[in-house]
Amino acid sequence: MASETATPSGGMSPGDVLALALVGPAVAVALVGAVARKLRAWLVDHRVLLPGDQAAVRLPGFDGAGLDPARLAVALVVVLALTAWAAWAAVKIAARRRHRIGETGRR
Repeated sequence: MASETATPSGGMSPGDVLALALVGPAVAVALVGAVARKLRAWLVDHRVLLPGDQAAVRLPGFDGAGLDPARLAVALVVVLALTAWAAWAAVKIAARRRHRIGETGRR
């Protein structure tokens, strides 16, 4: 027997969507908080981050844990490398699309 809240196509009813919209953000915030605490502990335990009393730059949301100048330099290099890679990928994708449009004659 079909549920009263199920839609004929098997999708979500408006009540289900509303419940998800109200409960979803609260669950997401709780999960992010739990993951952030575990991530901070792991990063400090593995010496990726320094405890607050040793950090030159403290990261918000990490209970004072942060980076010293050497770790900050490495983090900046990683961020710059990822940015350069993303820009390169975007240019390659755009060139591929232009090439594909040129072959088909569409605009």
